[in-house]
Amino acid sequence: MEKSLLVFGGSGFVGSAILKYAVSQGIKCMSISRSGKPRHPEPWQTNVEYIHGDALDQSSYINLIPKASGVIHSIGVLIDSRTPLNISKTYQGSYEHMNRDTALKICELLEGKDKTFVFLSAERGMWFSPRYLQTKRQVEDYLAANRDKIPSVVLRPGFMFDSQDSTKNLLATGINMLNWGDGPLKWAGLNWVSETFVPSKSQHVDSVAKAAVLSALVPEFRGRTLNVSDIDEVAQKYEKFNA
Repeated sequence: MEKSLLVFGGSGFVGSAILKYAVSQGIKCMSISRSGKPRHPEPWQTNVEYIHGDALDQSSYINLIPKASGVIHSIGVLIDSRTPLNISKTYQGSYEHMNRDTALKICELLEGKDKTFVFLSAERGMWFSPRYLQTKRQVEDYLAANRDKIPSVVLRPGFMFDSQDSTKNLLATGINMLNWGDGPLKWAGLNWVSETFVPSKSQHVDSVAKAAVLSALVPEFRGRTLNVSDIDEVAQKYEKFNA
């Protein structure tokens, strides 16, 4: 039977990487996003069905759920412009709407469907905006409480970079330097300081994409929560997807 994926947020940075890997493995892909199209057109995208929709509006994708073998949620906003630092000038949606409510709306339609739901969470948050991680953990709590109704896998990646993006590469290097202090702080018993102020190790977005696709379509991953090291291990262990 042909495997297929429904990816929410497929036009974004992580969603695009997920779709690209899935297409390379011969998996049928459907992408739901508010734009309904990829941000940067590439040849491989001709193998993806791009659909204009809104995760908060179930009527825009309810007919697609039966067609999918697995569902991946890669919607999220990193910086809510309503944070005290007001870093982002363009308001894309609150953490509650983008990180949490979109996932919960999708889950409502997946109850009892026996389709794995993969949620892209985060290993750590940002000290200046705790709501970022809080909203992701709220989804994780919901999935844990409804494990018997919705098979799911939670991925907790770190900062994701692409080797083609020099800015993200530079940030990833800086983040890994900061992460060096994580071990000594934990050794000293300062776990709270570590988890609040030290970022998790960065990782290539392709590793996260591969782990997300495998999690959605390989039953053995159901019920698991994969952190940064788990994601990298899965990406290295599995050379390719086997239906």
